[in-house]
Amino acid sequence: YPEALQYSQSFILAKGNLEQAIIIKAKSALKIYESLPNTENKTLLEKTQAQLEELQMNKSPSMLCTLSEMNYSLQNHESSLAYARQANYQVLIKKNLARLLIKTIPDKWMSLLKEDQKLFSELELAYLEIAHLIHLQKYQEALVLAQQNDDPKFLNLKILCFYALGLDDKGTKLISLQENQGDIWQSLAQFYVKKHDYTRAASAYKKALSFDIDNPLLSNNYLSCLIKNQDNKLHL
Repeated sequence: YPEALQYSQSFILAKGNLEQAIIIKAKSALKIYESLPNTENKTLLEKTQAQLEELQMNKSPSMLCTLSEMNYSLQNHESSLAYARQANYQVLIKKNLARLLIKTIPDKWMSLLKEDQKLFSELELAYLEIAHLIHLQKYQEALVLAQQNDDPKFLNLKILCFYALGLDDKGTKLISLQENQGDIWQSLAQFYVKKHDYTRAASAYKKALSFDIDNPLLSNNYLSCLIKNQDNKLHL
């Protein structure tokens, strides 16, 4: 991807803002950030996104989809949703709506969904309601609802609630019964990163690495948590 980015930049400098070269540059920056989401690569993605948005040209559906993907990776969900709607990009319309629903009280969901109500099944809405409670740190309420549903999709929510409530033994036992233990530990690590608990995040990433030892993204995230945890100790 770095080579593709460099080539597309050179091509744009030589030939001008040709759409295909611009899209290659944008997608390269996106893949670089997704592969290694550090500060430097985030800045690269933000600059590339800003350049695309400032272009004085009609944006094709392909470019609109790319802008939607870039904004989604940067967690600009409202902007990503707007571009996805312009391109009729159903996958990202749904993904962005899900992110926005998690941050919105259920009483306002109907006004947010409007014409998109058919995008979500009752089961998916039930999942998002629990995710909303977790977002509000109402872990006990979320656990009660999660335990009422045996669908495998709710497993991660149950595990997050167990750990958030200090019921680590129950969470660990539940993880040990699953085939995708590495993915679950990674999700738990991301949960702790959002809470700025880098000690437990590092521990979870270390366990995730034991199932995928050659994964560079996991290794980078594990190292990042160790560094941030050490920085926090130095500032105490």
